[in-house]
Amino acid sequence: MDIGFELGSIFALFTVILLFFAKLIALKPMLNLSKTVGFIIILFSLIICSCNPDDEMPTKVIETYAAGAYVINQGSSNLLPSVSYYVEDCAQSTDSLYLKTNGVALDSPLVDMTFLGDNRVLLLHSNKLIIANAQFEKLGEITGFTRGKNVETLNNQKAFITRYNNLGVGSGLVVVDLVNFSVIKTIHPDRSGEELLRFGSSLYVSNSGGDLVDSTITKFDATSDLALLNIEVGYRPNQMVSDKNGDIWVLCEGVIVNFVNLDDPENVPGKLVKISNDQVVLEIPLSVQTGQLSIDKNKEKLYFVNKGWTYEHPIENTTITQIPWVAQSFTASAIDPNTNRYYTSNARAFNGTGEVRVWNLATQDTIQSFEVGNIPLGFAFK
Repeated sequence: MDIGFELGSIFALFTVILLFFAKLIALKPMLNLSKTVGFIIILFSLIICSCNPDDEMPTKVIETYAAGAYVINQGSSNLLPSVSYYVEDCAQSTDSLYLKTNGVALDSPLVDMTFLGDNRVLLLHSNKLIIANAQFEKLGEITGFTRGKNVETLNNQKAFITRYNNLGVGSGLVVVDLVNFSVIKTIHPDRSGEELLRFGSSLYVSNSGGDLVDSTITKFDATSDLALLNIEVGYRPNQMVSDKNGDIWVLCEGVIVNFVNLDDPENVPGKLVKISNDQVVLEIPLSVQTGQLSIDKNKEKLYFVNKGWTYEHPIENTTITQIPWVAQSFTASAIDPNTNRYYTSNARAFNGTGEVRVWNLATQDTIQSFEVGNIPLGFAFK
């Protein structure tokens, strides 16, 4: 595409707009000239700055991080972690948000992130939680814990962080103060917390067991921090989602004894468990090493990896379909609850930059793909 031609077309359109308003002012002398000029400037700015995925104009620099998909690039001891941002409508992405804003990079592997309204973002490392504003400018950090895994907020003042321990050792949950940047207390003794699901005033924690094996999830009162009950689900419960009926689905990954032969009968298969009113009402057998549970925008269909392939499971079904949604698995995957697009990542050889693909759930087609930072292992949406 000829850039000069495109700019000429834009200025021609701008000239037409000027002539139109000049005639309008002549007809209506009382029209506020300053407002008219202001409107013209805004309109011209929109023409110049609007992003169109079909344009071949130079990529617009993304400087404001608002609605869109955020990729958690974990990094490693020798590869910098980062956050990538992707605007779907523009098909544009930018990397290293924290570095660009603060002038320094994140200095240890990034394990999770979540948003607190539109104004704050929480960046979890194994031994600290960074609190930043919407532009990823650091506001403060919380230390005083180790082996952090996942973070979930209750409100603007309070959040929970799960911790990796062995079964019977340590405390699996840390309660933190987001205003005073401090640890309030550690709870959930002798457990290894994994995923968090906040459901109204309740908080569900999946207990993986660390290097050992657990088979429970624990329900907490998120206000009082009191443990209410344990629910037996299956070996190594991991991800959890809630559906449109208020039921909770838990993906249990099973136990691998023989990593060479996953069909070895010594390996314990995983399962998909449905919980209604804190009671297990359905268990669907899966393969060993299942994972990556997510649910669509309407909370009617589950997506997860089973036998190395990705499956779709309508919540009313009581058995797993035999035909996969797509005969692939990914490093990480998640569904944008705003657009219902399926995001998947490929960490390649786990030694450098990765790739993200965006899928249409209805057609099973890849819509877009883009490069991201080192070792993409998660997503967050705003």
